[in-house]
Amino acid sequence: MPILVSSGDKWKRRRKLLTPCFHADILKGFLTVFNEHSRKLVEHLRQERKKEFTYIGIPVTLTALDIIYETMLGSSVGALDNNNSQYIFAMKRLLEICTSKIIKIWKWPNFIHKLTSGKEARRHIKTIGGL
Repeated sequence: MPILVSSGDKWKRRRKLLTPCFHADILKGFLTVFNEHSRKLVEHLRQERKKEFTYIGIPVTLTALDIIYETMLGSSVGALDNNNSQYIFAMKRLLEICTSKIIKIWKWPNFIHKLTSGKEARRHIKTIGGL
């Protein structure tokens, strides 16, 4: 079960395990990654200012994905530069499938989920990298 939806005791134990990962000394080692992707975001937003309205949620989310992916896995996914990639599509579609399963109570039993959108979900998980 993910830490965000865990019970109180389980959440506290796991949070204590994760807290050292966010210590300032450890994060300093990733400043170059943060700065590089922040510059890309600023440049992207500069181009967007020519438009009358820009929803910044998508570029900010894609930049966060780029930063998380590069700091955790050491490689770049290029989400902000190529938001039409298979990886991004798989992430979006998987989020839609998971949201659908939560909202539609008839999909709660796993056997029904497997019969409806479970195969597609597994395919997207494979695309993402077997998370």
